[in-house]
Amino acid sequence: MSQAVIYSNAVKVKAELDEDLKNSSSNLHYSQIQTKLSKFNSLIKELNDLARRQVTADKRNIILTRVQQLEVDSKAIQSELNRLKTEESQRVAAARRELLLGNQQQMNHRKNQDETVSSILSLDEREEKTLNNVSDSIDQYLQIAGNSLQELYDQRSMLKKTQRRLLDAANKLGLSTTIIRFIEQRSKSDQLILYGLIAFSIVMMIAIVHFFG
Repeated sequence: MSQAVIYSNAVKVKAELDEDLKNSSSNLHYSQIQTKLSKFNSLIKELNDLARRQVTADKRNIILTRVQQLEVDSKAIQSELNRLKTEESQRVAAARRELLLGNQQQMNHRKNQDETVSSILSLDEREEKTLNNVSDSIDQYLQIAGNSLQELYDQRSMLKKTQRRLLDAANKLGLSTTIIRFIEQRSKSDQLILYGLIAFSIVMMIAIVHFFG
């Protein structure tokens, strides 16, 4: 292959490399540019070997001058390609850091949400336990009040029976009307005390339901 053809091919490849570097943001991968650059360097080497086989010094010098210029172009292209590769690597690393940072922030946010939910659940559990304790206490108070009322009713019935028996005994013994009235008044006093205790128990139950219900 003549030096003119080799040189023409080298110039053509260099023009393609310049265009690829100019459009480095396109989908063209850097490995493809590197492959073209390797082809460019092979043409330079082939042209250099051809120059050394030239018989006349004039032709040899002309070819070597072209070789030197192409070698300078090759180094410049390689330098620009390395710069673009470095920038691309830096962009990829920055994107990975952003992704990792975003994932870490999401994990921290999810952890905070879990802790908040756990705290709310714990608070609900404590509140439910407290309400259950209050409910149990109210039930106990109501049961005690109910038992007390039942005892008061029983005592009332017993007092009425006792009163009737005393009156019957007084009539049989022929006691005076004054004594019988005294017994009746005493019975009324006991009834008032009984009603007072019943009213007090009812008020206490209402207060318990109002303040603890």
